[in-house]
Amino acid sequence: TSDMSQGSSMMFSPRDTSSLLSSSSPMMMRPPTPGTGTRSSTAAEPPSSSQPSSHTGGTWTCDTIRQELRQAVSTLSQRGLKLAAKWASEQLIGLPSWAAERQQQRRGGGGGEGRGRGGIVPSDHKEGMVEDQTLYAQTLLDLGEYAHAAATLSQPSQDITIVSPPLPHLSSWGIFVRAYALYMAGERRKEEELVELREPLERTTVRNAYVTQLCEELQESYQSQSLDAFGLYVYGVVLKEAQQSRLPTTNTTTTEEPPPSTPPPQQQQQQQQQQGRPGPP
Repeated sequence: TSDMSQGSSMMFSPRDTSSLLSSSSPMMMRPPTPGTGTRSSTAAEPPSSSQPSSHTGGTWTCDTIRQELRQAVSTLSQRGLKLAAKWASEQLIGLPSWAAERQQQRRGGGGGEGRGRGGIVPSDHKEGMVEDQTLYAQTLLDLGEYAHAAATLSQPSQDITIVSPPLPHLSSWGIFVRAYALYMAGERRKEEELVELREPLERTTVRNAYVTQLCEELQESYQSQSLDAFGLYVYGVVLKEAQQSRLPTTNTTTTEEPPPSTPPPQQQQQQQQQQGRPGPP
């Protein structure tokens, strides 16, 4: 109780508090009025809006946004943020194409970036768009959306029951992502069919529905030397699934027929006796 009485005696009343705030004590000084204190008025002025901010780096363009989104997808994927990486890659492929961007710049009076003439899309931009599609398919593959990832790197088609051929100008990375995603989609579908079947004989007939298509597509990539080490790995897995023992070769080797075997003497004598010929003595 003595401590409480001492603490209550040290409390300020409302009148004491107002007098303390109005005093010129250095502990509780009022903020200086703008323009009247010792600080200069120029130091308190905010930066002018006409000056470009160092954070944005100037005017934003589609190329700048693409570079930022590509870096964001790579960083998010490295840290295991799969859904965030998918979202960033969706924003990346949703950006306008080079032709639409150039047309928009012409409507706005801009001179463009000087790439390409006569409305022809540069080859490096085409490759960049394909790489962005591959980056998006990679994020889908990380999330286990195998059929979606394979369809992203396939040509558009009206028939949804089949998988179209791969996109042109795919890199070795894109070939691997599409082939592996399509193979895994077939394996998942095969497992679902195995669960529905109960007869052991019917379960042995279930196969990966995309193996035949993958064999044909990867064979063309193999012959054109478009497969890297990972693509060759997928090709080997597909060949093993299809129970093929050797890789396709361009040089066909002709196999000679073995010479007819000579029957033993006793069999020759029996054949001659059946034909009415006298046998040897």
